[in-house]
Amino acid sequence: MEICSGCGKKSLMVERYGQVRLCKVCALKVLTPTWKHKEYRTNEEVERQKEKVRMMAEKSGFMPQAIEGLERYFDHLRIEGLVKKLDGGKGQKLVLCEKECMMETTDDFNFKEAEKAYRKIQSGHRGGGTPLDEIINSQMAIGILSEVVGSALPGGGLVKNQIKRAGRNLAAQTISGKLMDETEQRTEVRSLAYCIRTGERRAEYSQYDRIQYIEPVGEETYGFLLLQNSRRLDDPAEDVIFFFDSSTETKKEANQAYGFIKSRLADPMEEEGEEELPPQQTAGNTLAEEILMYKRLLDLGAITQEEYDAKKKQLLNL
Repeated sequence: MEICSGCGKKSLMVERYGQVRLCKVCALKVLTPTWKHKEYRTNEEVERQKEKVRMMAEKSGFMPQAIEGLERYFDHLRIEGLVKKLDGGKGQKLVLCEKECMMETTDDFNFKEAEKAYRKIQSGHRGGGTPLDEIINSQMAIGILSEVVGSALPGGGLVKNQIKRAGRNLAAQTISGKLMDETEQRTEVRSLAYCIRTGERRAEYSQYDRIQYIEPVGEETYGFLLLQNSRRLDDPAEDVIFFFDSSTETKKEANQAYGFIKSRLADPMEEEGEEELPPQQTAGNTLAEEILMYKRLLDLGAITQEEYDAKKKQLLNL
């Protein structure tokens, strides 16, 4: 039996919260089922929960040591410099801090499906299907080949139609395989095995200068953030990739994460030690890049046409 930190009584069944031990009765008094497994997205959430628990513990007459122990339990949940946590819904969690981000890849992450989606997106085949021009060309070719097979046969009737159908199916299989082969030849995409591993990975923003944001469109169920250092593109192990699902809320939060990380990336010009551009030219370049960024968000469907027009007018002081 152990002594409950809250009431001081002996109990066979106690729950542990750091150095604090609570019996079932005391645990219910501070509503532990509602927060003991809770995932906190910000330090502010941790602070609010700590304050609620402290007030409930005081109201229930917990001993001072127990109250202090519960406060320390929540203090240990704080992450220094934490901005926000994001669950991508695909087996990865992203923790944004002021100077770095941390990515946790769980055992639920499906490497095979993620790699398949990643390769397809990077090869330019968006929306979950074959590009329209390839579909049209392949269908035309299939039709032509089946007609050639049919015209080469004398007479008509059921047998000829069956042979034509067989020729069409054969043509479809052959062309489909050819398209896949050409896609593989055109695609030079690194394997995710180089840059993703189960567990936690930290990345300091100062070590990266490029970030790519790809939002799932059409039938796609995977989107991703790709963090890279332009000086180490030949080393895929340096890449950081965070996958997220196609839900509206997750895409919105992933887009916000993209904006936050981009604002904190290293400045390649400063690292190279090159001379700074004149203020007027720098401002012009920055303005053009920012407008282009919002145009890309519009094309991706992350913002509406009205939002884009309003932002463009704001940036141009119209």
